[in-house]
Amino acid sequence: MSARVLGPVAQDDASDLLITIRETGGVDATLHFIRLTCTNGAQQEWGAQSFVDELGSNVIRANSEVQIQRSYRCSSSARPSSIRAVLTDAGGIDHTVEAAAFHPDWPG
Repeated sequence: MSARVLGPVAQDDASDLLITIRETGGVDATLHFIRLTCTNGAQQEWGAQSFVDELGSNVIRANSEVQIQRSYRCSSSARPSSIRAVLTDAGGIDHTVEAAAFHPDWPG
């Protein structure tokens, strides 16, 4: 999974994220939610219904990827620090994947 901030670096406390989730295990996976955590500890969460509304389903097909764009706001000049997704594969096994949010112009 990856999460790229799309807005200008000067406004990284509120912008859009492009989140890419890739299924590599060869089985369908149901996406339950994605949670953004900001550097100040604030969180935003997008649930399964938002993916159904946007993509027509919250299932990521075997050996495929989905891209989801979401707007976020981190208060107190914080920026996104991590993105976590919770999924269940077709065999009933739960998975949590995490990625650091990034912007190509952020240091480090």
